Amino acid sequence: GNITSAITVSGSGAVSPEYENAYVTGSDSWSGKVTLTGGELGIYDAYTGNGNLDASGGQFAINSNSSVTLGSGSSISNAVKVLVDNGSTLTINGANANISLADSQIQGTLNLTSGNLELGNVFGSNGTLQTTGGNLTINGTNVQIGNASDIADSTTVTISSGATLNQTGGDIVL
Repeated sequence: GNITSAITVSGSGAVSPEYENAYVTGSDSWSGKVTLTGGELGIYDAYTGNGNLDASGGQFAINSNSSVTLGSGSSISNAVKVLVDNGSTLTINGANANISLADSQIQGTLNLTSGNLELGNVFGSNGTLQTTGGNLTINGTNVQIGNASDIADSTTVTISSGATLNQTGGDIVL
């Protein structure tokens, strides 16, 4: 199916009486706004596209070599569990995202091109961070980013008191 108008995933995850979760797959399109307050918004089957997301709770999962770009007007709060599988990508392009919930896991790629990204201890062993712009805030006590990670000098980086950023390989240019 296609998301072309606004849908809400709320409470225990009900979109309608028949569904607890909402899924976007490779053959779907997503042009409407999704409000996520509970349940799961899952992206599967090599989906590639832009999304409009207002997430204040629940789980946002990008799987199966999928790629989602969240633009201006999109947001992810620190109460959302964000999962990006190995081979999948989440791009923040004008959105405001706080990915710091302890259960979140970035095994794929997280891109920041513009907008605001706040990060906690969410990277798995394969997870990479790529930035070409925007504002990056590190708030985790030990944020470890993968070998292929690059933080460009065009990105404004803030490392909060008590936070650390660790990288083995790649480039951090501040």
